[in-house]
Amino acid sequence: MGIKRNKIIMGIMFLLVGILFLAAPSTTTKVIYSVIGVVFVLAGVIRLISILRAKGDMKGKIFQIVLSAIVIALGVFFLINPEFLVTYSYIVFGFVVILNGAANFLNLLRGGGGKSKFLTLIVSLVLIIVGVLILVHPFVAAEMVTTLIGVALIIVGVINLIYGLTIKDTISKVEE
Repeated sequence: MGIKRNKIIMGIMFLLVGILFLAAPSTTTKVIYSVIGVVFVLAGVIRLISILRAKGDMKGKIFQIVLSAIVIALGVFFLINPEFLVTYSYIVFGFVVILNGAANFLNLLRGGGGKSKFLTLIVSLVLIIVGVLILVHPFVAAEMVTTLIGVALIIVGVINLIYGLTIKDTISKVEE
């Protein structure tokens, strides 16, 4: 009964989180990036404490203390302004998508692209356009990704629920 109960609980949790992602993608994205800020602060504080507790010359620890302070400051900054992290992470992602599309296109111009040159051309152009759209509208991109994650979590939740609700039947059939 433990596996059955765990699968049902996991299914419900995945469903609830997935629904949250779909219901409030902007808020969910900001919360995720705020959690990243908390992780930075905690990592910096833990590192700072371990450095200060370690034996040895304080002079040799200054660089590590400064690094810890920078990590803590970044964490606080992300907590105060999660939009900054959303914007810049998607700007980097947009450039990566554009570069990928451009590389595919350049490969096509050099005679690459295999049998499906037309498909390579279409995919290259779509990647470049999507990359530009991500650069122009990073928050829309973040919400779209959050929505896709929400849908995936709901699917995983439903699968877990179905598995949890039918596991007894499956185990009984295996034992027979």
